[in-house]
Amino acid sequence: MTTYPFRRALITGASAGIGEQFVHLLGRSGVPCVLVARRRERLEHLAAKYPNCEVLVADLFSAEGIAAVVARLNDVSHPVDLLINNAGFGSSGPFVQSNIDKAVGQVSLNISALVQLSHAALGLFVARGRGYLLNVSAWQVTKKTARVMCT
Repeated sequence: MTTYPFRRALITGASAGIGEQFVHLLGRSGVPCVLVARRRERLEHLAAKYPNCEVLVADLFSAEGIAAVVARLNDVSHPVDLLINNAGFGSSGPFVQSNIDKAVGQVSLNISALVQLSHAALGLFVARGRGYLLNVSAWQVTKKTARVMCT
């Protein structure tokens, strides 16, 4: 079993993709995890696989969802000392043809929510003298986007 320098992780975007893989990695290692996402059923299914997983359904597009995660970070009875900011999504295509509400939502989730959660967690980590922050970023590169990026 792998050991880690942290005792409890909070993973946003835990219901699928990279976030789900973090759940499996840490869950198999016995690290207690707080699983955060919008889809309760997916979170409960994952949490049932590992004894130390806690489910927190929160929509990080909303102020209420962010406040719920910040409140959980502030729980001193079961402190989190690793925040994995993984929630996010991407879009493709010409920006001028994109849906503006979706574009603004993307910025809100990928940047604003990440900054707010990072600020809350780092304040706690500094006060405690320990803690870890992992911000996940993914970029899908295709032949077309690679050509555009390189020209």
